[in-house]
Amino acid sequence: MATKVTPPDPPEPVPSPLEDHPYSEPAQSAPQSSIPMETFFQVVETLIEKSAKPSYDSHVFRRLRAFSGLVPTPAGEESLDIWLEQARLMVDEAELPDREKRKRILESLKGPAFEIAQAVRANDPDVTPDDYIAALEKVFGSTETGEDVYIAFRSMRQHFGEKLSDFLRRIERTLTKVVQKGGLLPTQRDGARIEQLLRGATESELMLVQLRIRERRHCPPRFLELLNEVREEEDRQLVRRKTTLGTAKATVRRFSATEDMLASPSETVKLQNEIEQLKTKISKMTLDASQAHVEDELRQSHKTVKQEERNAVKCIQQQVSDMQHQLQAMAVTFKDTTQKAQRSRQGGDATARFPSSARRDPQERCTEMSRKETFFCYRCGEDGHVSQIDPKLFCFGDSPIPKAWKERLVHRLAQRTNVFSVNEWDVGMAKGVKHEIRLSDPR
Repeated sequence: MATKVTPPDPPEPVPSPLEDHPYSEPAQSAPQSSIPMETFFQVVETLIEKSAKPSYDSHVFRRLRAFSGLVPTPAGEESLDIWLEQARLMVDEAELPDREKRKRILESLKGPAFEIAQAVRANDPDVTPDDYIAALEKVFGSTETGEDVYIAFRSMRQHFGEKLSDFLRRIERTLTKVVQKGGLLPTQRDGARIEQLLRGATESELMLVQLRIRERRHCPPRFLELLNEVREEEDRQLVRRKTTLGTAKATVRRFSATEDMLASPSETVKLQNEIEQLKTKISKMTLDASQAHVEDELRQSHKTVKQEERNAVKCIQQQVSDMQHQLQAMAVTFKDTTQKAQRSRQGGDATARFPSSARRDPQERCTEMSRKETFFCYRCGEDGHVSQIDPKLFCFGDSPIPKAWKERLVHRLAQRTNVFSVNEWDVGMAKGVKHEIRLSDPR
């Protein structure tokens, strides 16, 4: 009986490591020799690159935070400067179509900012993401021009206690605004940065010398390179300062008290009593000091009051003295007036009756009185009015005038109201003869 020979089973195919890949295409039944290995590997590499490429919906760039344009900035929102930086970074770096970029910008806006974006879109349906950003910056941003921002940049100074690295970062933020506003060209950025650093770093001049910043003005370094050098120098100075001053470390030592070192109860009571006495003395000294201070203040106030009283008394005395002088002057005037009146009634001397012309001849007195046209009262002794004179008061003394002429002269003088005035002196005396009339003289 012939036995049936069965052929052996074919070997199971070895699974390829790419069969389980989710993006691998189903293997086609083809002869092994029909596909070269190089082509096979190129296809596999292409599939891997396509599967690893991120899609538009991936979160490579996180979505922008909310911005409404309200001031002050509400909680959970970004300020304008930060939002603009993030939006520009997304527009410049994200590998997204313009439609996706516009969508992300609109999703982050709300309130007044969203209204501005809607107005921009209504005016131009094909608006770009950069147009949205420019419109929001014009409406909610600063109205300063590039020149204004550049002037503010040139006036920056390092604050007291501010690190040089912090001041450099602050310079970079303002310099970015200057370039965006058109105040500087991008190629002038490095030179302007190092110039302002040398000009405004008033608190870190020694560090600038150590970094040789001034010698590098013609070939200024980039921002990151300069910031790294400044931070390294700050760290070196900090380590050097710690090494120089040293750090005092607290050491803990164990200490155990023995019975000999412990104080007895009597000594404890004695120390407590001394402490109480010291407290009492201190309180008493404090009270005495406060009382002395109060007494000094009272004494000073008394001195001030006394000084004010003295000044007031001196002022009153001065006023009284002035009034006394005035009264004395008034009394002297009244006395002189009374004496003149009495002398005029009793036949006073010629000096009282004729004060200005008693010692001059009649011709001169007549000329002067006729020129001035003055009047003299023989009763009160004052000028300005006249009074009749008693003829008995006239005394000619040793005058050689004849008696008839004397009587005639007395009669004429007694009748005249304006004595020794005006134009007449007709008393019958001969020309060229000088006569002297003397009234009664008490001397």
